[in-house]
Amino acid sequence: MSKFKVMIVKKDGLPIAVRAAEINGRVICIALKDTPEPMNWCDAVECGIPSKSEWLAISENIKSVSRVLKKYGGEPLDDWYWSSAEGSYDYAWVVRPSDGDMNYSSKSYNHNRVRCVLAF
Repeated sequence: MSKFKVMIVKKDGLPIAVRAAEINGRVICIALKDTPEPMNWCDAVECGIPSKSEWLAISENIKSVSRVLKKYGGEPLDDWYWSSAEGSYDYAWVVRPSDGDMNYSSKSYNHNRVRCVLAF
């Protein structure tokens, strides 16, 4: 089995994302930076955020992802981020990619970091 190659994604010659992981044959590309402000879950889902399993796949490559983010002016993934996975009616999963830790967070009342997934 070959190791996944983390690399920068460019558009018109400018870095816009990191090719961060692959899951079920789908390559996950995340934006270089978080949204300007933390969001509630409903707003975050509209932006397009990774699922819980996608975040965990990114966590497996975190050293390489962090190195590429830093090299191209991106922000590190060292906080709690919303995933698109709901835990219940009122809660959704948050993931800290730096160590793969997961927890529930209130979808309505809590505001967490958002890193969008980019589609090409």
